[in-house]
Amino acid sequence: MSTDFNVNLPLVSIVSPCYNGASYLGRFLDSVLAQTYDNIELIIINDGSTDQTEEIIRSYESKFELRGYGFHYMFQENQGPSVAINKGLKVFSGSFLTWPDSDDVLHPDNITKKVNFLQTNQQFDMVVCKSRIIDEQTLTVVGSLERNPTVSDDLFEDLIIERNVYFAPGGYMVRSCAFFVLFPTRSIIEHKAGQNWQILLPFAYYKKCGIIDEFLFDYYLRHGSHSRKEISEFELLTKLSNHESLLLKVLDYINPVNFEYYRQMIKVKYVRRRLMLFLSHSNYKSAFKELFLLLKLGKLTGYDVKKFVRVWITGIFR
Repeated sequence: MSTDFNVNLPLVSIVSPCYNGASYLGRFLDSVLAQTYDNIELIIINDGSTDQTEEIIRSYESKFELRGYGFHYMFQENQGPSVAINKGLKVFSGSFLTWPDSDDVLHPDNITKKVNFLQTNQQFDMVVCKSRIIDEQTLTVVGSLERNPTVSDDLFEDLIIERNVYFAPGGYMVRSCAFFVLFPTRSIIEHKAGQNWQILLPFAYYKKCGIIDEFLFDYYLRHGSHSRKEISEFELLTKLSNHESLLLKVLDYINPVNFEYYRQMIKVKYVRRRLMLFLSHSNYKSAFKELFLLLKLGKLTGYDVKKFVRVWITGIFR
């Protein structure tokens, strides 16, 4: 690992897991090298890739050394991104931490503006910027990811119910000293559902998050990725179950004052998600069971009933 850092600037650690990223990894690594900030270490973890990921990563080592950036490459057998990122969290040494996915792009001033914000605003331990959504095939901007504080200022609750917020980690940066308080073992919950709720939710509950009202990050929509393929009802149910399980595990880790309130919020969220899933697959028997469960939980609304009846009647006369 190169150690020729600019000692006049606090070190920023970029920890990024990667799996079979040969087709896009260079784009991400180039965006790190193009940063206007001069004191960065990159820790990239190869999660058991079977393509040319390792060769591409190693081809960049000399470029990072020439740029004066730290470069640390790690390999593991395929175990998922949360296990991979834990390897990086054990060894990073920066004053600030960000954990972007390796298929996205940091704008050149991403790191500079986030560090400046956190140094200027000591009351915040996390900051998030606006992000563009880029179609990878056409390279056109097709949307944006951003948080509007005038809609809601409860980041913790918004993250739970996925409202007025986003999870793409390249948009976030946190103070390392706050990370060590929240994660004294330097590790997050390892789970097949991912790695972002584990970091974001504890910060959102215990710390304050600032907002940079600028686009500093690009989130790429990859049409060939697993998340965008047509998958079966069973696979979608499994995905929902994994997400619900992870959220509940993170809630246990945080142990908030209103634990039962948030636990029911999570339960209701996924009852409605399953209801919509069953309706989209014309599985009315299972959808009715979810509708009845909402009634038992005291959360059934007129909208829920209207949605069920409308889809059901449409199915009958189709």
